Amino acid sequence: MRTTWLLIVPALAAVGCKGPVDPLDRAGEVAVCEDVLGRIEISTVLDKRKEVRVRSFFQSLDADGHSARERELIADLAGVANPPLVEFRRTTPASELPSPRAGLTAIPFDDRVLEIRALIAEGRLRELAALATEDPTLALSQVSGQSLAVLSILQPSDASADDLGLLLAAGFEFGLHELASAIAHNVPRATFELLLDNSDADLAESWTDRHNNRPMDLAGLAAAKSRLDLLDALLRREPDPKASRAMDYLPVPADPGDATATEAILKRLAAAGYRPTLPSTAERLRTWVANATFDSLPLDTPIAGLTPEVRAVGDRFQDEAHRLDTELAAAREQESQCQREGLDESANPGSLLAKRGASGGFSYPNIGPGATEIAAVFKRQLSDREAAEAAQLLALTSHVSWPHAPGRWNEFVEFVEDIPEGTNPRILSTATRLALGLAPYEVLAETLALTGGLPANAVVNLASRVGDDTVDVFNKLAEQGLDLHYVDSQGMNAIGAVARTMVSLETLDHLLDNGVAVQPDAPGFDALDYVLLNLITLPEFRTSASALPWIQKLMDHGTSVEASHRQLMELLRLDRPDTHADIVRTVPELAQRT
Repeated sequence: MRTTWLLIVPALAAVGCKGPVDPLDRAGEVAVCEDVLGRIEISTVLDKRKEVRVRSFFQSLDADGHSARERELIADLAGVANPPLVEFRRTTPASELPSPRAGLTAIPFDDRVLEIRALIAEGRLRELAALATEDPTLALSQVSGQSLAVLSILQPSDASADDLGLLLAAGFEFGLHELASAIAHNVPRATFELLLDNSDADLAESWTDRHNNRPMDLAGLAAAKSRLDLLDALLRREPDPKASRAMDYLPVPADPGDATATEAILKRLAAAGYRPTLPSTAERLRTWVANATFDSLPLDTPIAGLTPEVRAVGDRFQDEAHRLDTELAAAREQESQCQREGLDESANPGSLLAKRGASGGFSYPNIGPGATEIAAVFKRQLSDREAAEAAQLLALTSHVSWPHAPGRWNEFVEFVEDIPEGTNPRILSTATRLALGLAPYEVLAETLALTGGLPANAVVNLASRVGDDTVDVFNKLAEQGLDLHYVDSQGMNAIGAVARTMVSLETLDHLLDNGVAVQPDAPGFDALDYVLLNLITLPEFRTSASALPWIQKLMDHGTSVEASHRQLMELLRLDRPDTHADIVRTVPELAQRT
């Protein structure tokens, strides 16, 4: 414990925490936990600080004239992911697979969707080919980001040469995306061989693996998935292995059994002319490959671009990254220690830590079917209840008239009217939420009559409504008992809901004018938390210009500045200093740092 405390002292000082108290003293330990868990939530700030430092470091490398290859080597030496240098966005890591080819269009929901799903799930590819022959657009369709060509080979998993030939004749293409999907989803070798024989894809082409911003190719994917059989099929056709990163993606085996298989892949790659292209690859191989085996393979070769200058820069940044990691690890250990001993109960209830726990995290509501549910429509048998419900959700969403696409609200109402008794209540609940958020009032009134009336939480969904008639709908629903002051179990009220999406200032004004509290009497994120979180998590959509009116209105109506707001401002200062400065100039109450 003393060692941990010594490590955390500089970390606490970095964000303005008070000096140390002997952690062996119980009273002092409580005080430490109040600081760490209550005022600062220090690991969050340190984590952000490292992210900003990594980004600025790579920007400086670019400014200093280091090439993309040199930057990649420096990142590898430093042990950090090489971030995009043009624009740094925190997005959900995309798939390691290449994108589908251009020209594909999402298949619209209609009566044939279930038919197509059944054909794919049951491996009836000849019938699928026949449909595509009649309708050539079908071959250029995709579902949830996957082409129908991919789904046709992944579901039956053992497509025959004749079936594949019919699909090709009907216009289906099996390019890089389909080949990579076949590797990633473990299709049999025979099917993969057929795809290779009938594809004009460049087998040596690479794409960006956005998990680590490094090039990936088919051989690298096969190595990463430990598919020696598919790798053999590729190596017999690949024109130039020297440019491939396959050896860099070779996984460290988890047990001796895996080691034998992985070593076989390593030997096959080495025999075909593959070599490590990153310093860490050779070092990683040394950790599990026997010295005799390693020395017998032509692996210990110079790495292109790894000059003494590049190595020196990488080693220097590795030292800095290690120091930041040490501070972060120490902070997390201190937080864990306080939580294990139950001292987090003393945390400031206005801190991010306390509010996050009460709010269940920060996420936007999903009013439609998720990707997993949509996939279930194509992967499960028609008799499967879950698939049937997923189909209903997909169909329900397809009838929604989104603001940018005027549509068929009458079909939406008819669909809701035809929902059979005994259907999962979630279907009716989703219909209500969709109507509250998007439908004209007449459609909303009909939907409520069909789904059981105005739900208790209607105002939370209505607060995120898209359109120019929101206030009018508020007034009409007030006659039906709409509770403007409803607070859900996680402390969310209508003010918080509208701030979470920042859809309409007019809606915010209406709620404020009717006395809805800016800070409900319940734990959890408040409206100002949500606005600041939007600035941090959605930088491509939310700017200081769009956020300042929200912040000013909330402050003018009595929002008090709490620890969580100052913590978010500190993260904003690290991540978006210009936006932080704009807010501080306009709302100086938020300038004080913890």
